[in-house]
Amino acid sequence: MKKLLTAIIAVSCITLTACSGGNAEKTVSETTEETTVSESVSESETTAETIVVDLQKDPLPELEGEQVAYFKSNTGKFIEKVCGMDVYTMTIVLSQNGSTMTVNMSSDGNIVGARANDAESDMSLIADNGFVYTYDHGVKEGIIVKDEGYISVVTPKTYFGEQLSAMLSDFMAVTQQTVDGKTYTVETSYISENPNDIISYWFDEEGTLVKFVETFTADGVTSEVVAEVTRISDTADESYISHFEDYKMSDFSDPEAFQSETSNESDASQGGGTVQGEIIAIEPANQD
Repeated sequence: MKKLLTAIIAVSCITLTACSGGNAEKTVSETTEETTVSESVSESETTAETIVVDLQKDPLPELEGEQVAYFKSNTGKFIEKVCGMDVYTMTIVLSQNGSTMTVNMSSDGNIVGARANDAESDMSLIADNGFVYTYDHGVKEGIIVKDEGYISVVTPKTYFGEQLSAMLSDFMAVTQQTVDGKTYTVETSYISENPNDIISYWFDEEGTLVKFVETFTADGVTSEVVAEVTRISDTADESYISHFEDYKMSDFSDPEAFQSETSNESDASQGGGTVQGEIIAIEPANQD
């Protein structure tokens, strides 16, 4: 059952994989520089100054386009808006290496839900009253666990929120691109000051974000992730936050109770008796 949770979480983090790696490298580099300089100062002030110069990174090549301050850019304004949305519905179509997945996210301010589907799977997560319900629509089964933050990875704030904005450059490189007769404003930035990790946000003539494209290179291989934003509104979509009927649900929200039931099943099996600790299929509580 763990794969039900892992699948959607992995998809949600697909655009942040390279970002987090770059951020980790930056942190280690900064820590090393501070430690080395501090130790060298006690030996020789001249040596310390030399080490600082040697450890300074080469300046990043300036990205093509007009340099616009992040907080004045369309990207900065969009991220600020998304971070303030508690009620929303958003649909993103993710594409990478020939694979495509659609992720729908919605919230009414209390219940948070997401549904992701591709050619092989169709699953939903719903966070409701301290619990997360995971539904596999292919087999009409699911699990219930305590909410340990699983759902937080499939929200607009995750895709466009403060964590990602902190990794962008202070200035966005702005260009105009024309595709199929339509003109877009494209705002581009390095991620975590990594020259091998670049993200571009595409806005239409009305200033609406239509997609973002991340291009990153790892181990000499360049990959591209495209996320098309096909829907965004400040209203909730009930179809993504409503529980599903007639699904066989296994309740893992109480680990101790589950372990006890598993132990009873094992004892009964070894003794040739009737299993008394069967996991009970339950229906989600009706929501008022």
